[in-house]
Amino acid sequence: MPGRSAAARSTRGQVLDVLEHGQLGGLVARERTFLLGEPNPAATEFTIGAPATDMALPAAAPDTPSRGGAGPTGASTTPDTDIAVAATAPAVEDAVPDPLGACVRGHATGDPARFRDAFLPTARIGGIRDGAFGSWCLEEYCALFPGEPAPDEPDRSRRLDTVGVHGTVATATMTLTHGADTFTDVFLLVRADGGRRIADKACHRHRRTTGRPGR
Repeated sequence: MPGRSAAARSTRGQVLDVLEHGQLGGLVARERTFLLGEPNPAATEFTIGAPATDMALPAAAPDTPSRGGAGPTGASTTPDTDIAVAATAPAVEDAVPDPLGACVRGHATGDPARFRDAFLPTARIGGIRDGAFGSWCLEEYCALFPGEPAPDEPDRSRRLDTVGVHGTVATATMTLTHGADTFTDVFLLVRADGGRRIADKACHRHRRTTGRPGR
């Protein structure tokens, strides 16, 4: 039945939206059209990162503080582990992951419009640069992104570590591994305009090779 099929795809899409922010985010992103039963597009929209890289990130970055995020439970996982076994993304209200996913897509594609979707226009992005704290407005941050993926994008990965919902506000942390650099991003989200938007972000660079605040 067409109606039932459309409803099933919608529900499955919502599930994949959540899984996309979990341990197998890269796999879900690459296989999304197949999992939804849709025709394969000419080009993949974005790549979050290789599942094996996502899983190995804490061990590969010993100077990265341990996070309290969700992880696979009760089973050994490999890059080929079934999504149903390994997917344990944080269970949060539906609107919270949306702007975080937009950030992931922004990093993966280099498209600054993704960040404008995710952040409030008044948002500030801060971090330590050259030994001093710096704060950038949204447009200054967006100017860092050239509109195309970084050359090493296939080797990069992002992982949603923790999410906390406190009524109209929420917090989240994300780990990003970009080449030699590993970042911890800390987000403050608010309920606005009928959904969640990022009000502020602070980032910490664990391995610094350039002076750019969040790329």
